[in-house]
Order: sequence, then structure tokens, then C-alpha cells
Amino acid sequence: MSNFKILVLDGMTSVQDSDLNGLALSFINKSTASLISPNLYGGGLVGSTDFTVGSGTGAVSVTTGRAWLPNAVATGTSTNMYGIYLDSTLNVSIASNSSGNPRIDYIVLSLNLNLVPSATGNNIPQLTDVLGTPTATPTPPTSTQITTAVGANNPYLILAQVGNIPNGFVTNSTAVTSGMITPIRQFAYFTTGINVPVQGYTLFTDQSVAPSNPPTNFTELFTIGSNLFLRQPTSYFAGAKQIQIGSTSLISNGSSGGTPAVDWSQGIAQAYTFSANATFSFSNPIPGAKLLLLLTQPASGGPYNPTWPSGTNGVIWPNGVAPVGSQTASATDIYGFIYDNVVNRYRGVSQTGYAL
Repeated sequence: MSNFKILVLDGMTSVQDSDLNGLALSFINKSTASLISPNLYGGGLVGSTDFTVGSGTGAVSVTTGRAWLPNAVATGTSTNMYGIYLDSTLNVSIASNSSGNPRIDYIVLSLNLNLVPSATGNNIPQLTDVLGTPTATPTPPTSTQITTAVGANNPYLILAQVGNIPNGFVTNSTAVTSGMITPIRQFAYFTTGINVPVQGYTLFTDQSVAPSNPPTNFTELFTIGSNLFLRQPTSYFAGAKQIQIGSTSLISNGSSGGTPAVDWSQGIAQAYTFSANATFSFSNPIPGAKLLLLLTQPASGGPYNPTWPSGTNGVIWPNGVAPVGSQTASATDIYGFIYDNVVNRYRGVSQTGYAL
């Protein structure tokens, strides 16, 4: 398909193509194949929105995206990886069904390694509607049906399940609704070696929001803008926990309003400009995290004062006394917090009176 771009990484050569440089490198753990695509060693999607399957008329749409697929199947001998980039949304027609029974299909991204590559190699990636067997109670396609459709020696990645496809469904005519589509998301992941029982981690780049909660025994590293985050699964905590571990920017939240809500999972250094007396709330505390909050008085209309969270997950100050903030126009105060999960409180310190 002409919409695809493809890059072969031989020995993990660095990526130069600007369309491909957001791909997360996927090192291959050859001892364990993917549960979703049994012949896929270490490959997968890059980001949470890559290759999203949507509704259509007699077809499904597949959005732009990035993925990794190996150059070999379940033998585990692959040393190369194919970086795949789809630069515009494509439609995949769903086959008509006149069998008398409903059917469940898979939408599959694969590599046809039996073809002679074009000059750019963009004829090698393919999107396929893999048909399941119509029955009164249908089930998804088997691995045999998938490999028959995409080629026995071709690596593949399942993107979504489509069904039930009713009897009487007509290609490019009958609606495929969003309720018929179940996303199946296998992400590229890192391991530290072959046949080594270590916890895995995943790396996602160029995210607009945090990726989905990782599975047990996996940790995510991801970027949002210039900020680097680490996220651990809900099995370790009451909720998914993430912390910013690197940044080249301060997250500016703009005007405070009267009830600013600080979500520490979005960044360890955040800033507001007062527009009213502000009653703060904090969410997603990370034990031991070193957090900074910069509060600036407006050039006119102030001064305004903060009210801090109290009680469980509230702020405690030295000697039990909250600091008095600057009352000067345009002055900035810096508040530092460490979340103490033994007492379930933020321990706060402050430095006030910065002025340009």
C-alpha cells in the first residue's frame, strides 16, 4: 500500500527518517512469543493511538500509526526489525456474509515477506480482514485461519476484532458500528536478554496523554512533550501510579481560578498565576516524590491567597503553620512537597518573594 513507509533495522541501526524517529525500539525476547500474535517476538504498536480501528460503511478505518514487526516468525531467530509507519487513514473492506450465521473477523497488520519489495518497500506491509467461521455462536479466527490469510511465514499483529458480522452483511454497504469493534492492543516492549526471567517494561514516545495501565510485572516509560514519566500497574497500588522522572519544561496551568486541581501525575513541577483566592486540591500522590508548585500573583487585581488541602492526603507545614504568600504584584512563590505515605500527608516547605 502506497500509504506505508517501512524501515529495516539490522542490528538496531539508528533511525533517521523523520516519519519513523518516534518509533520505540523493540528488543526481542526470543523465549516468549506474544499472547495476541503468537508468532510476534517483541514487536507491536508504539503508541496508544497508533493503528486505531474505527467504524465505517461496509468497512473499517485504520488510522495512522507506527509499529514494529520482526523479519521472522516463531523460530525466534530474527535479528532484524521492520519499523512500519502509516501516514494516512486507510479503509479495510469487511467481506460480505451470506452464510446464514454471524461471523467474527480480525483486522490484522502483517508483512508479506514473499513479495519483491518496491523501491521504498511500501508494498510489504498489509492490512487484512481475516474471516472467522460463521456459526450460530461464532468465535474469532484461529491462528491457522490467520496464517492462511496473511501467509504462513509472515509476521502479523492483530489490531481489532470485528463482530458479530450478521448474515446479510454486504461489503461497502452495510454499516460496521463502533459496538462491533473490540480493539486488541499489543505494544512493542523491551526485555533485557534471552531466557532471563526479568520484569519487562514498555517505552512509548510522543504521547498526548498517559498510555493504558501496564500489566502486572511491567513498568511503562513514556514521554508527553518534553517530559519523561514512569508508570507502574494498579496491581502495585490502589490505582495506577506514575511519576515524572525527567523534564526540560515547567508545566504551566495558566490561571488558577478558585479551585485549582493539581494532578501530580502530569508533572513534578507545575505553575499557576492567581486569578482568585484559590482552594487547591492534589491528586495522584507518589510516595517520596519531590514536587514543586510555583504560584505567581497577577500584575493587577490581587493579591490572592492559597488554601491548602487538609486531612488525609493534605499538606502539613513546619510547626503546623502554613506560610504567608507574597502580596506583591507579579511576585512568585515556590512551594515544595514530599508525599509521606506513612502518614498520608504532603510535607510542605516554601520560599516566597521572587520578583523579576
